[in-house]
Amino acid sequence: PQSQLIGYAICFYAYSTWQGKSFFLEDLYVKPAYRKFGYGKLLFRTLVKHARQNGCARFDFHVLAWNPAKEFYHAMGAQNLTEVEQWEFFRLTREQMDKLCEN
Repeated sequence: PQSQLIGYAICFYAYSTWQGKSFFLEDLYVKPAYRKFGYGKLLFRTLVKHARQNGCARFDFHVLAWNPAKEFYHAMGAQNLTEVEQWEFFRLTREQMDKLCEN
């Protein structure tokens, strides 16, 4: 039998000044043909279990407002921190960082 990649997750450990060690999910993807079979749920739950077993106090991730995966994350029990805690996320691009470093 040939193995085939049907999805992936990119994640890393982070640190919260309030809660300590945390886990950040940068990206979770399952190929469209394999969605609705529980693979995303299995992958997500495996990551959450890994985070808890490794002492993480929380599991963070960002989702674009238009992304239909928001419903998946809500179904998994995740809270939208923009709605609940009024968090807003900011970013500096490489060019903005370079400009800031020049001055």
